[in-house]
Amino acid sequence: MIFQKESVLIKPALGDHLLNIYHIGSTAVPRLAAKPKIDIIAEVNTLEFEDKDLQCLGYTYRGGFNIPLCKSYSKKTKSLNINLHIFEQNDPEIELNLKFRDYLRNNQDAKNKYEALKYKSILKEATHLKNGFMYVGYTLGKNDLIQQILKEIGFNRLRFLICTHYSDWVSAKYFRQKYFFDKVHIADPYEWTFDHQDHKNI
Repeated sequence: MIFQKESVLIKPALGDHLLNIYHIGSTAVPRLAAKPKIDIIAEVNTLEFEDKDLQCLGYTYRGGFNIPLCKSYSKKTKSLNINLHIFEQNDPEIELNLKFRDYLRNNQDAKNKYEALKYKSILKEATHLKNGFMYVGYTLGKNDLIQQILKEIGFNRLRFLICTHYSDWVSAKYFRQKYFFDKVHIADPYEWTFDHQDHKNI
């Protein structure tokens, strides 16, 4: 209901740029435990739009989080906590989120596993408590199951991401070596930066 009411406000704010609007995330899956936060994707024909009408609705621009080619906004009031992610048409992140949402909606066993992982493997561990504005362990701890589900549903599109998970760093190291340093027959001379203390503390 919150999504439906908010989407009515967002549609005119994005105007002719808006193509589709979707409710995603755990709150979009009936009876799945979730943080009290609504995640919304707006699909637009271009990211070059004026956002003054969104700002008038209380949305604050937050960059793209870890996803380039995305504009993300948040809206927080006493009764609302909303993340709005805006992508251009056919961005793979749209397909990923919709397929993952629909898989959990239609697979009780997968939904139960995802919920159990949130409770037992993540939220009860002190190392996964909220750190500043980011649920670092909470997000990282869900990654393996998410990747397993995406493999099951056949999602294999290329994504453009900023590294936030250990597996992302492994992939980054691989591509750096293969496409840059293998060509000159040397090991990546800067790989030590991946393990630098400043990276570990971020």
